Amino acid sequence: MKEDKTTIATLGPAGTFSDIAAQNYIKKKKTKAKITLYPTIYDVFEAVNFGKADVGVVPLENLEDGSVRITLDELFNSDLNIGASFVLPIRHCLAVFPKTKDVKEIMSNTHPLTQCHNFIKRNYPEAKLSESLSTAEAMKKIAKGKKIGVAAVGPLETALSYGLKILKNNIQDNKKNITRFVVVSPLKSVTGDITSIALYGHKDRPGLLYDLLGIFAKRKINLTRIESRPAKSKLGVYVFYIDFAGSLDSPEIGKVLEKIKEQGFKIKIFGSYSELK
Repeated sequence: MKEDKTTIATLGPAGTFSDIAAQNYIKKKKTKAKITLYPTIYDVFEAVNFGKADVGVVPLENLEDGSVRITLDELFNSDLNIGASFVLPIRHCLAVFPKTKDVKEIMSNTHPLTQCHNFIKRNYPEAKLSESLSTAEAMKKIAKGKKIGVAAVGPLETALSYGLKILKNNIQDNKKNITRFVVVSPLKSVTGDITSIALYGHKDRPGLLYDLLGIFAKRKINLTRIESRPAKSKLGVYVFYIDFAGSLDSPEIGKVLEKIKEQGFKIKIFGSYSELK
């Protein structure tokens, strides 16, 4: 690996899936960049916005839970752009302090608890469910506090790093579950296989969304993701987030964006990028 002075901000503490994703990103880039951990996704964006980190690695969407709302909101509210994306398989284990015999409480972030709902109900129907800030935080609390009777749901690597005993691995209900992460930075990329934009500021009218989709359909441009989030100005006003195949340096995409503006939309462009393999 080549030396790299790049600093990467991501969600901590050590051992979260975001931390694992940032480590995977470094391996994909074949560098030795430094990872700095922050307590929230908001803090990750702040770190990159104010130059405390060069890039941020944040979750954008999960196969089961859908989009990460705070990531969408911070993308829209900040001046950061997407430079790359990649997917991370989500595998959960159930881990306990080694002396535990009976599990009376299961602790984790709300998303892992949901993703392992069937396993928990089938095997530990009487267990109390407790939410933590992250999977790693739950495991850290159990290990440092030597909590007997409390189990944590989260990554196998993290559980082992804290010296926890693994009761069962691969407990997620969907064995194919993945999370898509994006790399954000102040730099705007105009070249790639995917372009991400947000549309806002439009006046509602009958057929608005139909006309918008028609712009892409007529040019045979594939939409890979479209969803809406409240604009937070008043009820019934939304921001549309769209990913589509194509690159900003393509004249055809330039024409598409002009047509969208003609429909009364303002456009916030997050950039064109490719998925890292």
